[in-house]
Amino acid sequence: MANLSILTLNVQGLHSEINLTTLFSWLDCVKADIIYHQETHSISSDEFDSWVRLETEYGNNLQNYSVVSLPGSHCSSAVAILYKPSVKLVHSDIYDAGHLVIAHFSVSSSESSCFQVACVYGPYHKQP
Repeated sequence: MANLSILTLNVQGLHSEINLTTLFSWLDCVKADIIYHQETHSISSDEFDSWVRLETEYGNNLQNYSVVSLPGSHCSSAVAILYKPSVKLVHSDIYDAGHLVIAHFSVSSSESSCFQVACVYGPYHKQP
């Protein structure tokens, strides 16, 4: 793999089916290798996995993304990293209730090409 493209998005919640379909349709055009998602509002890793499976069944996951995710609450936080088959997830570390996931990857063609990425969601709190 000569180049690796990484994209980061604050998706402000993905519970709506139209949001998921629109996101995956757009990601197919962008074709990034790794995509960070902040503020997915998923309440479990299984929930985000099911969203990816659903979009795959609908034919919208044309890049065949896999996912590592960290849940938050129904109305805030939660992060996820989607990644293409061209990168292999070695392992992931999950921290701080929906705010940080670190994923360790290798390039599929070379096990010696390891790298790590961090997906962070830092909430904004207005000061009085």
